[in-house]
Formats: sequence, structure tokens, C-alpha cells
Amino acid sequence: MIVASRPIRLDKSAIRRLIDTLLKKLDRKLSRMDDDEPLGRMQIAKVPFKVEGTSGKDIQLVVVLRSKPSSSPFPVTGGGMGTLRATGKTAIVVELNGRYQVSFYKGSPDGSMLHDGLWNALLHELTHVADEYREKVEETTTHVKTEDELDPKWYYNQGSEVRAYMQEVVDQVLDVLPKFQKTFDDKTSLVYALKFSETWGEVKEHLTPRNKKKVLGAVWSAIQDVSSRAASRASEVKARRGE
Repeated sequence: MIVASRPIRLDKSAIRRLIDTLLKKLDRKLSRMDDDEPLGRMQIAKVPFKVEGTSGKDIQLVVVLRSKPSSSPFPVTGGGMGTLRATGKTAIVVELNGRYQVSFYKGSPDGSMLHDGLWNALLHELTHVADEYREKVEETTTHVKTEDELDPKWYYNQGSEVRAYMQEVVDQVLDVLPKFQKTFDDKTSLVYALKFSETWGEVKEHLTPRNKKKVLGAVWSAIQDVSSRAASRASEVKARRGE
């Protein structure tokens, strides 16, 4: 299970600030609409952003938030990466479900379905932007494909998708890991934490054995990094106390 893998590094504090900006722009749009009308189809926000690529260089891009009706039960129905036709600039698009009422989207706090959906979509798509070693494929922001339009075995096992889903799984596992580490060792904590990763539940049946090991190896490496930092902090505290 243990493979030396780590997800592509992203500035998660900057992503949180980006989500705050997107939600504020969404609320401003919604303030001019009736609570009981559907969100419908519209462009909500276009926000400049940057990520550090795997080569170490900053990549400038635009994050577009828009909505259109979907049969999906989720408020965030998809994300895609491509190039804006007007400017040729790298862009990612995140789509909200336009069939839900305006009241559903107003004032969404941390931990809400909307906030968590934006977090997962942006984490995934920004990993693609930062991943300068991804496969060269025809990309577009015009149409964000649904799962039904993709061959799962092909889609989930592309190198770039493995790295993007790895990012999500590691983040979700680390989010719940501390409550298990109070009782169990790291390996047992990993087993329980994986059960709380929605992304792992989605991808594990489609990944090849090799790619499954890559993702699990990245999660294990992340857990070891966390444990190592915790042990280092504990040692520093003891040293200051003269223990």
C-alpha cells in the first residue's frame, strides 16, 4: 500500500479566500432575485486567481462561477478547465445547479453542501491547472461533461485525474483523521478515515490496482507527515519546559 506519492501542493488558504469571494458575489446576485424562484441559467462571477505550477512558476487564470439547471441532487454539479475564447486565458468553470431555489443558496456557511461542493470542485480543478505534466487533451469551458458522458475506467485512470482525485482524498482524510488518532494508531485511523472520504468512495472501484496504490500511498505519506510534525512540536514543547 505504501507508495512514495504526494498530492500537488496548493495554497489552501488562498482557495478559502477565493470561495469567500465567490459566495459574496453569489449573494449579491441573489439579493436582486425572489427567494422562491429557481436560480436558473446565468453567469454569476468571474474572478482572477493564480496557482503555483509544478515547475514553480505562477499560473494566472480566471475562475468562472455559473449556473444551469441539472437533474443532479447536488448544488455543485461539475467543474471543468479550459481556455476563455475572448482572451485565451486559462480558466476553470464551476457550475451550480440552477433548478434549486434562490433561498437554497443564500448565506451558505462553512460546512454547507454548497461550500463543501465548491471546495472539492476547486481543489480538483486547480490541481489540474497546477499540474504541468498532465496529458495534452482537447479542453473546453463551454460544456462541462457529466459522469454519464464519460467512460469511468478511462476517465479515472488518466494520470492527471489520479493526481486530482488524490488531492481530494488526502484533504478529506486529513479533515477527519484527528478524531480517530485519539483512539487508534495511524494505520487503523487511515482505515476509518477513508470511510468518510466521499471521493474515495467514488473512485476506488474504477481505479486500477496501481493507481489505487498511488492514492493510498499519498494518503499514508500525508498522515506520516502530520504525525511527524506533531511529534516535532511535542519535542519542542518538552525542550522549552526542560523535560
